[in-house]
Amino acid sequence: MTAIDAPDEGPPHRGRILVKLLGAILLCGLLLAGIMVPIVGGIGVAAKSVAAEFLDVACDVTPAPTQQTTTILASDGKTVIASLFDQNRHDVPLSAVPQIIRQALLSTEDRRFYDHHGVDLRGMVRAAVHNATEGGAQGGSTLTMQLVKQERAYRARTPAAQQAAFSQDLHRKLKDAKCALQLEKRFSKAAILNEYLNVAFFGENSYGIETAARTYFNKPAARLTVPEGALLIGLVRSPTAYDPFLHPQAARERRSEVLANMIATGDLTREQAVTYATQPIRLATRTPPPVRQGCASTPPDVVNVGFFCDYVVSWLQSHGISAGTLRTGGLRIVTTLDAAAQTRGQRAIWRAGLHAGSPTALVMPAVDPRTGAVRTMISSRRYGVNTKNGESVLPLFTAGYAGAGSTYKFFTTLAALKLGARPNFTLKSGSDSYTVRNCPVDEQTHRRYKTHNAGNYAATLPLKDALPQSVNTYFVALEDQFFGCDLRPIVQTALDLGMSTLNRPQSADSPLSIAKAVIEQHQPGFTLGFSPTSALELTSAYGTVANDGVFCPANPIVRVTGPDGDAVPHSKPRCRRAIDQQVARTMVKMMTADTKDAKGTASSYFQDWYDAGGSPVAAKTGTDNDAEDGPRHGKGNSALWFVGVTPRLTSAAALVNPVSPKATVTGLPAKVTNNGSDVFGAYASTFWLKAYAPLLRAQPWRWRDPTDIPGATTVPDVTGRTRARATETLSHAGFRVTVAAIRCGSPRPAGQVGYYQPHLASKGTRITVCLSNGIAPDGYYGSYPTYPTYPTYPTYPTHPNPHPQPTQRPSDSPSAPTQQPSAPRTKPGNGRGRSH
Repeated sequence: MTAIDAPDEGPPHRGRILVKLLGAILLCGLLLAGIMVPIVGGIGVAAKSVAAEFLDVACDVTPAPTQQTTTILASDGKTVIASLFDQNRHDVPLSAVPQIIRQALLSTEDRRFYDHHGVDLRGMVRAAVHNATEGGAQGGSTLTMQLVKQERAYRARTPAAQQAAFSQDLHRKLKDAKCALQLEKRFSKAAILNEYLNVAFFGENSYGIETAARTYFNKPAARLTVPEGALLIGLVRSPTAYDPFLHPQAARERRSEVLANMIATGDLTREQAVTYATQPIRLATRTPPPVRQGCASTPPDVVNVGFFCDYVVSWLQSHGISAGTLRTGGLRIVTTLDAAAQTRGQRAIWRAGLHAGSPTALVMPAVDPRTGAVRTMISSRRYGVNTKNGESVLPLFTAGYAGAGSTYKFFTTLAALKLGARPNFTLKSGSDSYTVRNCPVDEQTHRRYKTHNAGNYAATLPLKDALPQSVNTYFVALEDQFFGCDLRPIVQTALDLGMSTLNRPQSADSPLSIAKAVIEQHQPGFTLGFSPTSALELTSAYGTVANDGVFCPANPIVRVTGPDGDAVPHSKPRCRRAIDQQVARTMVKMMTADTKDAKGTASSYFQDWYDAGGSPVAAKTGTDNDAEDGPRHGKGNSALWFVGVTPRLTSAAALVNPVSPKATVTGLPAKVTNNGSDVFGAYASTFWLKAYAPLLRAQPWRWRDPTDIPGATTVPDVTGRTRARATETLSHAGFRVTVAAIRCGSPRPAGQVGYYQPHLASKGTRITVCLSNGIAPDGYYGSYPTYPTYPTYPTYPTHPNPHPQPTQRPSDSPSAPTQQPSAPRTKPGNGRGRSH
């Protein structure tokens, strides 16, 4: 039986009525005296006291924008990644709430809303008499007074202040009354009604009518039916007691009360109300929907997107939007995430057998090199706080915690090309080991740095072969003989491409950053990649060569708008040219040999890709060794890296233990033996291909040739000329000139031009010349007037075992221990040589 047709239960006891009525009259008299202010004598001491207090009391509520829910969306602008809020609320205009729902509210909470000015004296007396004579709990507060109470409670900063906002003492009621009168002077009735509907709490973490409609019925407020609206309006009095999920019968009875109120105000006929009251309550879900707030509560349809969400929040805070604004500002954040690629790639790597609980985790971000847009953040770890279940909330993608091995040969090669070295720059570096000549003797051991290779290599190699084969001795020799062990150009190249982790202190007790330590201490091991590295930074750095030499910092944001649709200001990094076009294209050409050339470190893993007609992937692998004090004293591997580069997607895949980055690699789907020394960087390409191959197959590409620069002309060959003569020649030809800060190893007499670049450029381009130091590199064959022809590779060797045998392993696998200082000054560049 509902409130609409419930029988009369009979009058209450007369004695109790009399007592309640006297008390109600006394309370109303005091409130009326305070509100009206005594204008005649003889009201009495109590009334005068209340009147004086009303005159003195100050309104402590200042209308302010309500807290709104911020929504983070994928790049399509529709797929929700996460919601951030302190109060789950989405404001809507009054026009978005059906008129019949507004009538339900007013008939239940304030029937004389349009007749009073914030305080309803008649309503207060009526409520007091009704409660005394009929029973019940009518409060007499107007909708405006209720709004004041809720506004005060929501803005309270302590639990005590929140409790005080809802207290029933006379002082609080006087404050509510005075504030209500002031609000009604400043705002229209429509504005107050709209504010109330957006501020009111409806239970189940739902603030405002719009959020409540979506929580209970999974629809916007504009589509609410009369029974649905009546149920929501009924929740305002006591959201917990009438919660339809927890107390369906109480909720139904309360709904009937609201419908009965609408009969009394003429908004419904009795027949309509009875029809609505008999309808069952149809909620969107059988149980209360989960409270999805923050990056730990991302929706399941975008798999493991919590890491990206966390990155977005951190990125925005560091670029001008405060944490408070993110939680309460009602922002609409459209990100760069490709939700489909994220989900597809994430599922693929889990299907490949790399489980969340494995000690070794995959960390694999992807960036569009044309814009810096972060497209995916895929990891074998799940985002969450349960570390025993393979979860993590560590900044796995942005923090630098593991060495990236021979991926750092990328920076050494780029720096050499920028100074004028060409792909066929040939060095004799030894097939097994190399000891530096120009780098200073170690101050502690009085020995020179020495590194080793892991396999059999030609003692003399050109740069274009040394890079895909990842020959340790060649690159240490390049630092030593070409750069003269002045590592500034190499380190600066890495910094220019966003490798900011190099600015971290090299140790807790050192005033030097990693970058400064490498330069000042002449650490040739830098090219072997022992420096802590961020997977996202490395991805963006490599993307520069895919973007024709323009570096675009990683960026997860498409746009940020406020509740009004206006753009929210925040700083945004800009793309900038960091490398000449010809250098970038040359680098890409050399890097494709890593996956296509039979001797490339990743070629065996890409055989199926190319057999199926895949476009050329530029790449570099890297392997870091395990801890020196490990079970085999540093003879195994820890971090395995692969960086794949395409015109639209660049991604670094790192396999590393995030908690113990120097721990020996374990827990991989591949069979790992011999302390992990049988797996190296190229193995990480397994997961790169599984995650991205379907996407990349749909986007075939061709790389641009380094000898085909639109509008470019041949730069005059100034090799062997003096600085003045070279400057004159280049200036006369229409180019600008920069002289390198270092002198390069060259057979030319000291002070003459040893190298220059670019060799093809448009007029007005700045040409870099590097003057010779007068010391010819070993095996140097002289200058090369033309770029080499890059062969195609129609066939590939068959590898029965996907992992090359240790004796045939390229040098991106672990090498033999090096003869190195027993107590190196720093971890970065310690010369152990097993970095590829």
